Amino acid sequence: MSTLYVDNLQPNLGSVVEVSGHVVKTTLLQTSTSVLVQSQTYTSVWSGSYAPVLGTSIIMFDYRLILQSSNYSNAEGRYNLILNLNGSEADACSTLGNYDYDGSGGIWNKAMISSVVSYSNTNGSAVSFDFQVKCIDSSANASVTLSEGSSKSSIIIMEIAQ
Repeated sequence: MSTLYVDNLQPNLGSVVEVSGHVVKTTLLQTSTSVLVQSQTYTSVWSGSYAPVLGTSIIMFDYRLILQSSNYSNAEGRYNLILNLNGSEADACSTLGNYDYDGSGGIWNKAMISSVVSYSNTNGSAVSFDFQVKCIDSSANASVTLSEGSSKSSIIIMEIAQ
């Protein structure tokens, strides 16, 4: 059996241990933004970016959205939601919101959506995320709020070594 003697250890500050399958960085983001959507074109309701630690990794986007919508001017208040990563659709949820069948307006709806999406980081460049909403038809409008009281919508971003 050998014995290892060390006289002086120097820390390697800023280094990252890359063990395949291990989380190397976790980031929590939250929002309580509110956006009025009045178009059949996707409108950004929450966006941001993540700067990877590693040159190649898997990045997991674990999101929980609290979506409150209201419509007080007509019957149609339904909308679609997508998540874009670096400008490409990565996740989608359709026909959220509400429709007022008696047509009087004054409707409110709450949805809670949870999903996990992975992204393959191949070059170490920042990854942008963008949650977008669009109305289902031209008569629709929806005021979308990403919170309820003190509870905010959140996204946990985890970078995993490959």
